[in-house]
Amino acid sequence: MKKLYIIILAAFFSLEINAQAWTPLTSGATNWLYGITFPNDNTGYSVGIGGLILKTTNGTNWTPLNSGTTIDLYCCQHTALDTVYASGNTGTVIKTTNGGTTWTTLNTGSTQPLRYVFFVDANNGFVCGSSGTILKTSNAGATWTAQSSGTSQVLYAIYFSDINNGCAVGAAGTIIYTTNGGTTWNPATSGTTNTIYGVCFTSVTTGYAAADGSTALKTTNGGSTWSPMNTGTSSQTLTSVKFLSPNTGFICGGNLAADTSTIIKTHDGGTTWTWEATNTTRLAKFCFPSFNAGYACGYATIIKTTEINAGINKIENKVSCTIYPNPSKGKFEITINDKSNTKTTVKVFNTLGELIYSIETGKNNIELDLSNQAKGTYLIQITDDKKNVVNKKVVVE
Repeated sequence: MKKLYIIILAAFFSLEINAQAWTPLTSGATNWLYGITFPNDNTGYSVGIGGLILKTTNGTNWTPLNSGTTIDLYCCQHTALDTVYASGNTGTVIKTTNGGTTWTTLNTGSTQPLRYVFFVDANNGFVCGSSGTILKTSNAGATWTAQSSGTSQVLYAIYFSDINNGCAVGAAGTIIYTTNGGTTWNPATSGTTNTIYGVCFTSVTTGYAAADGSTALKTTNGGSTWSPMNTGTSSQTLTSVKFLSPNTGFICGGNLAADTSTIIKTHDGGTTWTWEATNTTRLAKFCFPSFNAGYACGYATIIKTTEINAGINKIENKVSCTIYPNPSKGKFEITINDKSNTKTTVKVFNTLGELIYSIETGKNNIELDLSNQAKGTYLIQITDDKKNVVNKKVVVE
């Protein structure tokens, strides 16, 4: 019989897993949905391949809209309940002011694929894309002005914390930032050559980025320098990052080869991260209209969560335990150091968030043996009788 052998990957790093966080919605899409935006908890839009635009008014059921284009759309953003912009190939930006009933093609003056659209307010917005393209509007998209980005790399995302301070990210680890509304852009030190797909700021100084190669970055100086975060992911393309507050944020993506999705969550500004179960295909972008609802889109999929605050208290509430030996070639023991503990629950999850093993015992010394599990990475969640929780990342050898 095979045994479960584990290695503690980091002495102070714990990873909680929420096994039932995200619910698939029936969208009717059969191809990529690249962008998603929600003006409120229930009304939302998603865009994708072939000019596809979907809309929901109840946060569950989706209806296709007539976009007036067959061009691939990569991103969408609202500035009001009925006002939405979408950007895509060949310099395309389209706009609706009546909730998607009709769409107008705007004259951007560009022929480049425009990967991301972001509006600071109702009038001031930016799009970015291939060949370092950045365009700015100050009149709600009526006219657009090209900005000199200083790079020829593809820019995949752009974010402004206010009208002056913004950041754009892209291929080959490119990060550029501005402090004057895009009049000038400065190169930043990202510390990576991986393609960066997503960026988000919680203040003028603090921001986060998501990239290929399971790379996640954080800045505390407005984007000029960035440091890697330990998210516990591996072999993932991280495509989008969103923060609802200075502490609570999400990153999504997936494994391209396995066609699986990844969502991780933090409640402490990126110090520790939680795996979220999705059981769906690769994900492209997030949208969180409030702390009551979150949505993500990807390959022929839209998923939803209402458990944004789940686990927020568990981060500070740890079980003191040891696991020995590490690594192990045979059985291993979990020792709960609190001798007054009368009940311990041990759960084992795979990286999809599926519960594969669970045991409840009154012992403080637990010998765990899983004989039917494949080699790979797993998560062990240990809960004592006081509802204290600790999570350990483990590897089956």
